[in-house]
Formats: sequence, C-alpha cells, structure tokens
Amino acid sequence: MTLLRIVIAPLAAGALSTARTATTLGLGATWLPRSVWFAVGALAAYVALADMPQALAYVLAIFATTQLVLEP
Repeated sequence: MTLLRIVIAPLAAGALSTARTATTLGLGATWLPRSVWFAVGALAAYVALADMPQALAYVLAIFATTQLVLEP
C-alpha cells in the first residue's frame, strides 16, 4: 500500500502541475510575467525571513561587544 502511494503521489502532482501550466498559458501572455514576478517576490521574501534570526543575532553580538569595549 505504501509503495502504491509513493508511485501515485508524484504522478498526481505531475498531472496537476501540467494542468496548471496549461491553464496559465491559456490565460494569455499578460499572466505569465505576473506569475514569474510573484514567484521571484515570494522567493526573495522567504530568503529575507529565513536569514532574519541570524542577522539579528549578529547585530546583537556586535552591540554587546561594543558596549563591553566602550564601558568605562
């Protein structure tokens, strides 16, 4: 049963992806650039949010170091 699910899931995803692509291309040329820009924006937002904790930790470490150095 598990093997059957492993085989069926990618086939269904491929069929849905193909149908979605055909629908998008059938809507006209104006939708394609919008879809690409949306995907690029979503990817940029993900990257920015994924790096936010690391950047915040870096800034706080610099702030703490600066306070130690500048304290009288």
